[in-house]
Amino acid sequence: MNGPILFNTNLKRVALHRWYEVNQAGVTFAVGGQPKGILFDSASLWVTNSMSNTVTRRRVADGTFVANYPVGTDPVGMAFDGGRLWVANRGDNTVTRLVASTGAPLGAPIPVGSHPNDVCFDGRYMWVVNDGSNSVTRLIAATGATAGTFPVGQSPRICRFDGTHVWVTNHDSNTVSVLRRDGSLVRTVNVGSNPVGIAFDGANMWVTNAGSHNVTKIRASNGQVLGIFPVGQEPRFLAFDGFHMWVTNHSDDTVTKLRVRDGAVIGTYDVGAGPRGITFDGSDMWVVNADDDSISRL
Repeated sequence: MNGPILFNTNLKRVALHRWYEVNQAGVTFAVGGQPKGILFDSASLWVTNSMSNTVTRRRVADGTFVANYPVGTDPVGMAFDGGRLWVANRGDNTVTRLVASTGAPLGAPIPVGSHPNDVCFDGRYMWVVNDGSNSVTRLIAATGATAGTFPVGQSPRICRFDGTHVWVTNHDSNTVSVLRRDGSLVRTVNVGSNPVGIAFDGANMWVTNAGSHNVTKIRASNGQVLGIFPVGQEPRFLAFDGFHMWVTNHSDDTVTKLRVRDGAVIGTYDVGAGPRGITFDGSDMWVVNADDDSISRL
């Protein structure tokens, strides 16, 4: 044998004998009304249902329904801290905590800023993005106590942690705010029009620009913009599989797969209506179809 025959291939797919490029068989599973966010906790998929005021749990191995759990009004983004699920309730300005093993609520809902849209975890703190008050609220994950509220740009939407800093997309400012873990501003990075989603590939941050139908690649260490790459119409969220960035295109009902190295389009795949959230389980991509009340497995 002269050397490896596989390049840029997810190793879990090799181990599972997943030789096909992507599953386009239309495999979908029902969730609640107007689903928005999706999260994988190493065993289960969790989906926020903004019109049902619930979170749906499905087993990742086969998509089997486990349960629906009540949360606050208009749940959107989620984060997992290793034992608890944190859910941002946009309609009542709170965060709900659920015990991941049982789905049971943990304590009373935690009040935060106006219209919380997302939550991200930095290993110690939960960061809540307050779309309506142009701020982020920092919560101590161990207790839920508030540990500060910090200004960001206009209409912030999503946050992610890169191992050092917290990054927040500012939809109406066309920027991303980069914060230290103490809440102080490191820098502001200009991106495209109406940024929404953000994801980390281990070295770079990728941002979806819903208004300009592209994604911006940013070097995490210094904020340098490395490229702008076209995708579908009104891109929303992203997920990283180890080699590629996958982008949901809300108005196209598709997902675009980009090569991380250079942003080249590897493929575009049909999903359900109004795709929004997306997550990777180590083998498959799971996409939330907000207008179909379903999730698709790719």
